Amino acid sequence: MGKILFLIVVGVVIYILYKKMGQGKGIKSSGVGRGEEKEQVKKERGEQLEELIECEQCHTFVPAGEIRKVGGKNICKGCYENS
Repeated sequence: MGKILFLIVVGVVIYILYKKMGQGKGIKSSGVGRGEEKEQVKKERGEQLEELIECEQCHTFVPAGEIRKVGGKNICKGCYENS
């Protein structure tokens, strides 16, 4: 009887440690989708999600930090340097 109780206690302790280790690595068992999970991990790390804006010359989407306003148009850094 004592051995069975000991094994149950050890199993519960291992289960609790396993769950705590999984939460520390950003692994959630809440059923959240992969994209939402990545955004949640980035928010936890303090990383900001940057907005993408379309360049009106080459029609590619680039981060907002690489866009220049030229004549009222959004132009990417590459197009701005090549013109």
